[in-house]
Amino acid sequence: MDTVFASIVIKKLDLIIKGHHILNEVDFQAKTGEITLIYGPSGSGKTTLLNVINFLYCPASGEEGINTRVLQYSMRDKGGYG
Repeated sequence: MDTVFASIVIKKLDLIIKGHHILNEVDFQAKTGEITLIYGPSGSGKTTLLNVINFLYCPASGEEGINTRVLQYSMRDKGGYG
């Protein structure tokens, strides 16, 4: 069985939790076959970004694409991925 790797692209992502802007217009790209490093000071949103990528948070706006397929965040709330 072959291993499948995914490219991930995030554009203009906003995450608001309890009225607080946690992530503001974040752009991110992790390309297939490359190692991507996410770094920054404590509290800068690294883990939160990973939680968005893993569908644990639903952002207020923005786009996330996996292998060129754009996922609609509004559909996540309904149990689908777009």
